[in-house]
Amino acid sequence: MKALFTYDAFVYPLSRNWLWMTWGMNMPIMILELTTTLETESQARELARLLVEQQVAACVQIAGPMHSVYRWKGEICAATEYRLTIKTTCESELPAVACLKKYHPYETPEMLMQQVRVSDEYGQWVQAQVRFAE
Repeated sequence: MKALFTYDAFVYPLSRNWLWMTWGMNMPIMILELTTTLETESQARELARLLVEQQVAACVQIAGPMHSVYRWKGEICAATEYRLTIKTTCESELPAVACLKKYHPYETPEMLMQQVRVSDEYGQWVQAQVRFAE
């Protein structure tokens, strides 16, 4: 028997697609946002272009400069950095991380990953741009 939950005195069956099917909607499309930082704008532009050219990412946004403070090898450091927000498919996480590890100039690059729900149209566009989407 499926698990049940209550809401406003009603009892509903709990399943992965239940809520979306009830409202006559498709399951939301999820994409992966991967964030990293680089020391210079030229490094950021070069890596962004490489990720899109190799079809590992559909889109890469560059923000900065920003100021970072961190501990590295026992020392407090400060640096100006540029943030890359990389949009790809959830299925492309491993190729995207492998590409970043290969081309990122930092010894230990920041790699923050989160799944993000997006509109159907945008999600389909991302999937169409990424070679590793399936």
